[in-house]
Amino acid sequence: IGTCRLNWIDEKTGKIERVCVLEKKKKKGIGKQVILEAEEWLKEQGANKILISSRIEAIGFYEKLGYKVDWSTREENGVFECVNTEKIL
Repeated sequence: IGTCRLNWIDEKTGKIERVCVLEKKKKKGIGKQVILEAEEWLKEQGANKILISSRIEAIGFYEKLGYKVDWSTREENGVFECVNTEKIL
């Protein structure tokens, strides 16, 4: 009902990508659980920083989880706007 993809930028920087929760299951804490589990796994593998590219409308969700927005990375691809966020572990 919820998923994400994990990637590495370098040996100490992980990236959480393509976070998705089924529409009918949103607002039930699933997305938060997905992120927290991904963070824990990345931390166990040696990451000390995590990046997430967020749609503008989801920024508040990530900020509540401790991510800081880098507004200088704001991009639009014709469908939606995204901005990079990061969290130091």
